[in-house]
Amino acid sequence: LGAVSDLSDQEPLYAAAAATLVTAVLLRDGRTWRAGTRLLAAHLLATGLRGIVKSLVDRTRPEAAERRGEDVLRKGRRK
Repeated sequence: LGAVSDLSDQEPLYAAAAATLVTAVLLRDGRTWRAGTRLLAAHLLATGLRGIVKSLVDRTRPEAAERRGEDVLRKGRRK
């Protein structure tokens, strides 16, 4: 379910990359194709790096703590 949530979060940029690539095919334009592939590659790289950073940072977000009814934020387990 979390992966589906992330995908819906990313949908507009995937749609923009796809639209750019479709336009490139229809116009038979190599420059537009390269722009579309770079857009897609940059977005995939940024998404991957975000996932890595999120897995390395052991911090409770204030909104998540509030939803769980925790009044006090605690320090993470990692040093």
